[in-house]
Amino acid sequence: MCAGRFAGRGVEQEDLIQLGFIGLYKAIINFDSSYEVKFSTYAVPLVMGEIKRFLRENGSIKVSRRLKELYAGIKFTKSKLELTLGREPKITEIAEAMNVGTEDIILSLNANERVFSLEEELNGEDKNTSLIETIEDISYSEEKIVDRIVVNELIQNLKKNERQIIILRFFKELTQQEIADMLGISQVQVCRILKRVLKKLKDVYKQ
Repeated sequence: MCAGRFAGRGVEQEDLIQLGFIGLYKAIINFDSSYEVKFSTYAVPLVMGEIKRFLRENGSIKVSRRLKELYAGIKFTKSKLELTLGREPKITEIAEAMNVGTEDIILSLNANERVFSLEEELNGEDKNTSLIETIEDISYSEEKIVDRIVVNELIQNLKKNERQIIILRFFKELTQQEIADMLGISQVQVCRILKRVLKKLKDVYKQ
């Protein structure tokens, strides 16, 4: 577990786990298949970033020099690719141009606490979807961690079919059609349930 890497820094393990759940929750409500990366690739840096942000704010950790240098490189490469491509580059394109992993790109952006919007162009469509526009600088005190949301409890309180579909889609990384075949329902039903659950999660997060 990501939280285990930060044990022994003067913060209770349970608090670290709750912070990890916050990062996981953010990943669930903001992830989209058009990002062209696996959910785990997108989620892990957010989970670790949420924990690191809290530790930084409490003087337990600092942004590494490597991540600061990487962030500067990301900005430079992004600007260069914009001129070459005539559009906002994809995160995968920035990673390839810099010869680094997409996980490192996401982790660097989150570690530097910047709202950094990269546009993921949807295949065959004219509109764009922001990839990391919702990674924001949000400070959480220990009290807010508990009061704001406990993601594990939230997921457990979903209906059985809702919980199954969330787990299969985001943790098992199955497609909507694969989930439909496994549960014996239509792909349209899976899509509707996903939309309903994600709306429910977003509504709770906004409260």
